[in-house]
Amino acid sequence: MRERRVPQWDGVRAVLADGRWTDRAAGPGPEPGPDPGPEPGPGPAPEELRGAVEQLLASLDEVSDALRP
Repeated sequence: MRERRVPQWDGVRAVLADGRWTDRAAGPGPEPGPDPGPEPGPGPAPEELRGAVEQLLASLDEVSDALRP
């Protein structure tokens, strides 16, 4: 918007279509070493993350539509 143009969300669409990000959303594997620290708490399931990203993308598209002349 600062650039005085309608934002495009192609990068977000590409990551969403990729599907590999859901594997990374589960978190990294255990770290090597004597004390990896406390285990991370449970996070949202990849399906929940995907749904949230799809909703966010729909909202971003609405922002772009509102900015079109």
